[in-house]
Amino acid sequence: RNSWQPYPDGAGGKYYSDELISAHDGYLDVALDGERGAAGTFGTPTGAWSHVGGTFSIRARATGGDGNGIAVMLWPTSNAWADGELNYPEGQFDGSPRVFHHSMLQGLERRTEHYNTRVSWNDWHTYTTEWVPGKIIRYYLDGKLVFTVPRNVPTTPHRYMFQIGNWGDPGHVQIDWVRTYDTE
Repeated sequence: RNSWQPYPDGAGGKYYSDELISAHDGYLDVALDGERGAAGTFGTPTGAWSHVGGTFSIRARATGGDGNGIAVMLWPTSNAWADGELNYPEGQFDGSPRVFHHSMLQGLERRTEHYNTRVSWNDWHTYTTEWVPGKIIRYYLDGKLVFTVPRNVPTTPHRYMFQIGNWGDPGHVQIDWVRTYDTE
């Protein structure tokens, strides 16, 4: 539990991580029940909110859960959207995982540069975001560079986290492992 910080149950009126997340068979299992979502931050209580650059990887898959989805992201510790939002992987489980690299211009944060991996959520894949503050973001799928963005690159502390909605069919998100490497 020291390397995982779940949102408190009832956060946002939709996240119930303690009730939906378990660890078994070597992975973190997020149950999708169509009614409640789950969310949390990867890392220790003292280190999870202070990443400024680094490499962030997750190996995961989804089973079932059509009509539901996940956003794995680097989100600003300041909670100011214009400080940069980097989502990978993100998408609905009946589609394919995507990159959504958000604009950092105040008022234009909904604008994204995006990339579709065209792989299935049902298969195990490793998704990696490499962040060089103020310079470039590189996105990798299973170790292969698939997308590069040299614009809207954050320079402030972020946390590596995920959010899963509370709609759609029942299913599971299975997380085999998560790795974070800070640049400093």
